[in-house]
Amino acid sequence: EELQGLRRSSGANASDHTGLSGRQSGSESWRRERGEIGQAKRNRYKLRNFVLTFSGENSPEENAYCLFDRRNDTKWLDFSFKTRGEAFIGLEFEQKVILKTYEFVSANDEPTRDPSAWNVEGEGGSGSADPVVLHTVREERFEGRHHAKRYVLEESKRVAVKKLVFRFCGVSDVNHANSIQLSQLNLDFEK
Repeated sequence: EELQGLRRSSGANASDHTGLSGRQSGSESWRRERGEIGQAKRNRYKLRNFVLTFSGENSPEENAYCLFDRRNDTKWLDFSFKTRGEAFIGLEFEQKVILKTYEFVSANDEPTRDPSAWNVEGEGGSGSADPVVLHTVREERFEGRHHAKRYVLEESKRVAVKKLVFRFCGVSDVNHANSIQLSQLNLDFEK
């Protein structure tokens, strides 16, 4: 219900949506909303258990909160990756959490947009303001569309943090991808 309400309330004016998806076309306001230029208008959602921050999204259908709707027919798509060379998804929790595993599910199309390199960072842990790298992945490949891949953090990297940030720095084919995309981000915490 919460995600359905967000889906209905987010979004640019349909008249702003000129041009083809994946191209740097359309009105300036639409391109800004998608994150192609400047700072995206919306970069924060309050979900049930955390505040979600992100580098960009493709409203009104391919939003960052789609990563948590438990549906493989939706996705997060960020066109700002092409111009910035990076993207992020951040989760801010009220209480400290200890991430044990996480899972990415590849999206429905364009394998060139799949993330291939990223860091998972934790912040607000042992009194330090500096982020701590909890997990690093390089040269990853997904076997197909809607393919789930689970990642397990080493015991020594399982620390209590108030914020998790997934920093993406690579896609499967940077020469042909116009964005980055994922269908799902599933998290498993220590109790």
